[in-house]
Amino acid sequence: RRRQRSPQLFQSRWRNKVQYARYGVQHLFSSDYKQICEQLKIEADGLLLELPPGTEGVIVLNIGSYGGGSDLWGVDENDAP
Repeated sequence: RRRQRSPQLFQSRWRNKVQYARYGVQHLFSSDYKQICEQLKIEADGLLLELPPGTEGVIVLNIGSYGGGSDLWGVDENDAP
């Protein structure tokens, strides 16, 4: 929005980076994200998960392996030869 209201502030890459860094730091220290557990509903395998009080973030992974092929979850019985 600000870029559309004041395009003269966003005419150089360096100035853009400074503006976005300033914006990011302001939001980093805001408390907007601290209420996430009250607003977020997570359903996994048909079950509604309850987030613990004080949850400030959620990481969602949908991967079978990581790094050099490390199997994070173990071998599934259905996938075994």
